[in-house]
Amino acid sequence: MYTQKKNIQLYPGQQFEHYHIDSVVGEGAMGIVYKAYDSKRQLHVALKVLQADFIGEKQHRQFVREVKAIAKLHHRNIVKLFDVGTHPTYYFTMEYVAGKTLEEVIHDKDVTIHTITQIIHKVSLALYHAHVKGIIHGDIKPQNIVIDNNHEPKMMDFGLAKNRKSHHDCTQILQGTPAYLSPEQLQHKAANKRSDIYSLGVTLYYALTKQLPFVEKNYAALFYQIVNRDPQKPSEINAEISVDLEKICLKCIQRSPQSRYANAKFLARDLQEFIAGKSFLQKLTSKMCSATLLFLAELLLVCGLVVLIFLCYFPQKQEGKKSSQAVNEYKWDDGKWKYLSSSYRKDHIGHFIILSRRYGAQLPQEWINEALPIATEIYRTLQKLNSPVAAINLAEQYLQTVIEIQRSEFIVDESFYFAAICAYGLKKAKKYGVSDYVKKFEDLQHIHDLHIKLRNINIRDQQEHSKRQQAIDNAVDPLTKKDLQRKWSIFKANSLAIKKELISKVISQVSEAHAYLQLAFFNETHNWQQEKLLLRAIFLSDSYSFYEKLGEYYIRNYLYEEGIFLCEQALQKNPYSFVARYNIVQALIFYKDYSAAFYHLDFLEKNFFGVGKEVVFLEKVRFFVAQKKIKQAQQALDNAKKWHEKAFRKMGGFNERYQQWQKFIENTQHPDLRAQDRVRLYYLTGKIEKAYVLVNKTYDTFLQLAIYYEILCKKAHEFDPAHEIWHKAYALVEKLIKSAKNFDVRAIAYRYAFLLLTTRQGAKYDAYFDLEKPNMKSLLRVKDELGKYHFTELYLARFARHVGNHEEVVTLCQQAQYVAPWYKKQIQIFQKNSLARWFNYQASGDQKYNVDVAIKLATELIDNHNYIPAHILLGFIYTHKSIDESKAQYHFSQVKPHTLSVTNLLDFYHDYAHLHAKQHRYDEAIFYMENYLKLSPDFIFAREALQNFRKKRGK
Repeated sequence: MYTQKKNIQLYPGQQFEHYHIDSVVGEGAMGIVYKAYDSKRQLHVALKVLQADFIGEKQHRQFVREVKAIAKLHHRNIVKLFDVGTHPTYYFTMEYVAGKTLEEVIHDKDVTIHTITQIIHKVSLALYHAHVKGIIHGDIKPQNIVIDNNHEPKMMDFGLAKNRKSHHDCTQILQGTPAYLSPEQLQHKAANKRSDIYSLGVTLYYALTKQLPFVEKNYAALFYQIVNRDPQKPSEINAEISVDLEKICLKCIQRSPQSRYANAKFLARDLQEFIAGKSFLQKLTSKMCSATLLFLAELLLVCGLVVLIFLCYFPQKQEGKKSSQAVNEYKWDDGKWKYLSSSYRKDHIGHFIILSRRYGAQLPQEWINEALPIATEIYRTLQKLNSPVAAINLAEQYLQTVIEIQRSEFIVDESFYFAAICAYGLKKAKKYGVSDYVKKFEDLQHIHDLHIKLRNINIRDQQEHSKRQQAIDNAVDPLTKKDLQRKWSIFKANSLAIKKELISKVISQVSEAHAYLQLAFFNETHNWQQEKLLLRAIFLSDSYSFYEKLGEYYIRNYLYEEGIFLCEQALQKNPYSFVARYNIVQALIFYKDYSAAFYHLDFLEKNFFGVGKEVVFLEKVRFFVAQKKIKQAQQALDNAKKWHEKAFRKMGGFNERYQQWQKFIENTQHPDLRAQDRVRLYYLTGKIEKAYVLVNKTYDTFLQLAIYYEILCKKAHEFDPAHEIWHKAYALVEKLIKSAKNFDVRAIAYRYAFLLLTTRQGAKYDAYFDLEKPNMKSLLRVKDELGKYHFTELYLARFARHVGNHEEVVTLCQQAQYVAPWYKKQIQIFQKNSLARWFNYQASGDQKYNVDVAIKLATELIDNHNYIPAHILLGFIYTHKSIDESKAQYHFSQVKPHTLSVTNLLDFYHDYAHLHAKQHRYDEAIFYMENYLKLSPDFIFAREALQNFRKKRGK
């Protein structure tokens, strides 16, 4: 029986039951694995602790399966299970294997094919042992095979294991790492021992070639390839792979299970014979000798056919090549579409997704004509499916796809079966007792019902608007007209309040990721609590489209750093996420990273095939304007117009945007543009000074905040205190925090409050920095009101870092990363840098030990992440501890000051000044310290250092 447990967070040095925690070994979707010392057994073990924040009944069942699976197995190449416990949370311990994963071994320079073969041979014997015990692993991949220090492989991570002797688990849906899954698993058929053999075959293929059989990262395309195509031969990738080993590998990954090895023991036998040097050729010699004449005849026949095909086909190929070059470049869109459409024809869900890309945000009749048969076929397929698991999964996939591609019309249009499929899935889930899916389908039903209610309100409002507008137009008396307009405004406000109340009610009822995603994109929730809903959705789902949409939200609201990271996460999961690439381009142009921006623009221009390709060319206009390349900008604008005119679908709003850019290019003063358009274009093209002059002309509050922040950062890099600008900016932030009722406005204002605070130091700002003063108390109250979101801790941590409270940074980051698993790596980098600074500046105890730890942490940040602030810290340590001035100079030379945040810029100028002084370059030391004191005038040690530099220069 599953009962909810509290979340447990363990740290090195902490005691958990009779285990002493040494370090974190790894983290997964459900829990964390620690290296711990077992005081009872007096040895190190791997302790796996489930994180209660991330689990429910389904994950609990998976936990139980893993424990039961490992408990059954006793083999030298499978990790041993030791203890299992449920208090204070769910955990178990297993054999700790010190070594490398097979993934790491594969990429070792010295690894040989012979070594790889021996490893897979031993794993296949371990797999056979598991199969004999009735256990299907379900997730074999290089990361789940560890090679210990004695070169013995160990299979681990049986989290997806199933007992094939028990009744089929109706909760089991598509799980595992997609590239290693067998075709039958992707078709939602029951996994069996031959499925594991397929996954082990993919592992062997990857180990031999260092690439997967199918490398398409778009899941729909990847699944299609695995199910329908044969992989490239390993020997074509790595010529050192013998024919015999290639045959073994390809036999494992045959699409038909019947064509694979019947069991893992047969695979182990062939691998053993290969290792022993026995060739398949030797086995076949007698058979081939008895059929030599037939073999030669067949060979001649094949050669003849090759010649015939070459003679017939080659001229046609050349002719086709010429004709394809003559095709109008603007028709490539249709050619790409036809190719993709035919590829996806059997994959209805995938076909739905690429249809949405083709038609974008528009919903022309063409879309409906092509999409309706797909929806109908999916509904018919559901009725034919015998497997309840496959039916539930297909129903969920379809409903989620409709939401992900933002086809709200399909939710209310009965022709697309949203309500019918939802009811069907709910009925099946209830019948088979799959409680997780009962809740999912109930939530999606709430979404459907909400759509219907909002649609009815909108229809009523439109009818009411027609009547009232006619009455207003017919009114002769100005007072009567004014009164009618006032009543209409009240009616609209009441209608909006009703909609918000309906949405709020559904928000309180649902807990499913796609339900939150759909709620975020109702017009009524824009700038109300869209960010909150997207954050909830992404916390619950790892879909690339969730990262894409939250990243788009951040970039649209000028929070570029967070937006870039989320869109990059989307691209890791789906390199063909055009929305993610387009949004990244917008941010990179702003950051003046033109080479990276051009890479993404070039990709979009070559591969984008949907409606609105004009926006790609318009972004190229911005790209060139930002670099003051006016001729190239004009050419890109002309290309945008040509595409728009020749495209078979027209993008709405193009003409207005085209005219804005045309005026912007033609006249540097832009007198013909509205002020609100000018300020936006100035900001987008990096003309911050000009944007600031017009900052009050825009109605976009978030743009105002972004302009204030950028102008203050620019002034800080010029060492201009800009007190007046800062106070104007902070006054706007305070106004928003006090008056805004919307979550989104308050959340972004909260961020900017701390961003502004991290641009200045000194006594002039003490009233804002002091935790006991009203300003900081107000910000902390806002933090509590906003709730437990990663940015509330993260931005407060950045402020704590700015004022030198490194211990607080570590604590806040620890809290932030657990509410933002997707952002964990970035948060941990920031946290680690502050931990290094804490050891260097504030930790008590052995000073040499503390400095050594700080150097170790900073060096890891540089080696693993090229984290520039770590260079500044090492430069400081090597300078002040008189360790190595040449090393200090090297680390400071790696820093580009114009790329630094104000906090790191201050550190750089202060610390670099001391190195110059140590090397007797006092003019440079004075220059750096004087500039530092312009922004931080009250730091007494800096003032004393400056006086000392001046005295020494005089001498």
